Amino acid sequence: MSVQLSDLGLGFAVHGSQIDAPVPGRSLRTMRRVGLVALVGSCVAATLTGSALVAAGGAIWWLSADAYVRKATMVRAHRARRVFSAEALGAVAFLAGAAVAVAADVPELLGAGLVLKHLVECLAMPLQGAVDPAGHLPSHQEWFGQMATFAASNADYVVVMLLLPPAAFSIYVMAFRLANALPALVGQALTQDTFVELASSPGGGRDAAVMAGVRRRVVRLSVVGAAGGIAAALVGRAVLG
Repeated sequence: MSVQLSDLGLGFAVHGSQIDAPVPGRSLRTMRRVGLVALVGSCVAATLTGSALVAAGGAIWWLSADAYVRKATMVRAHRARRVFSAEALGAVAFLAGAAVAVAADVPELLGAGLVLKHLVECLAMPLQGAVDPAGHLPSHQEWFGQMATFAASNADYVVVMLLLPPAAFSIYVMAFRLANALPALVGQALTQDTFVELASSPGGGRDAAVMAGVRRRVVRLSVVGAAGGIAAALVGRAVLG
């Protein structure tokens, strides 16, 4: 939830704005203030519950929002390959944190790995374009769409949680995340790059050469994503049992 809803829809709104439009400073400050409230609230809750994972949730909300808006400005500026590189670095940072968590048998470090992932992405993706300090970009419709997508895409968790005991449900969640990691990363990069290319083509995406290039990219990255998903599933089965 922290990753999918934290930007309050601003990332999607920026992504769909004109390439030379300034970054709306007022909307950006509002998003960051909400993230700061989430961070402080999660730290207070972590103090009361003694769970470091709760604090990590607030930090993830705060950092992932900024990372997504930065990503949107870079995609809008036709720098999708830089975005892909930043996301790849972030994935490596998370995997390093996960490896340490498993080796040290400290589950709380998984949250630290996610925090590190979004921090790396923020550092690797500076905001592109000028910032209008008084600028405001309405994003409530985009945020509602994100909430609806989040609810629909996580319905399986609710069903499986009711059917499986806690230990088995934990294995299900970790196995899904592991198997879906590379396909999701490849799919997101493909979608972002293709969206910008089609939108900027003279024929509005109807040019035959552009479409041929898109199809070739889809085939290549689909093979990579499928192979990565299968490999991750085999590794997950060996590790999780």
